[in-house]
Amino acid sequence: MRKYGLMLALVAGFLVAADAPSDMVKKEKEKLKGSWVPHSALKDGKVPSDFKAEKRWTIMEDKVTVTLRDGDKVVDYFSYTIDPTQKPAAMDVKLFDGPAKGKVIKAIYSVEGDTLRVCAALPGEVRPTKFSGDKGTKASLIVLKREKP
Repeated sequence: MRKYGLMLALVAGFLVAADAPSDMVKKEKEKLKGSWVPHSALKDGKVPSDFKAEKRWTIMEDKVTVTLRDGDKVVDYFSYTIDPTQKPAAMDVKLFDGPAKGKVIKAIYSVEGDTLRVCAALPGEVRPTKFSGDKGTKASLIVLKREKP
């Protein structure tokens, strides 16, 4: 009987451990939810020509809508998935519009207080390993600040 009790405890432990990543994802998505405004951006060592500080990123459960800050015009829309168990935390972005429509972009992200950093590879490139948009990195880095109500 003791042998079965030990096995049952081990199986229960594995089941609880298997649920941990989904709980971790849920908690991490809660930290991401809300309105964010761009603070800075770099792509290949330069500020991207389409960088606009007057945009607002509204992050929901599994999608992001980028609008002009007056809220009227949607300028971008994409879905995302995250894996906070990766170091740095991984994000996959699926684009719904534009020349890269339907493609998945590999990214990393971090949330520290009211600051969100996202470093995304160019379409077709490997996931970045560090937060840099410097020349030659084949990545874009954007820093967003949580919008205060």
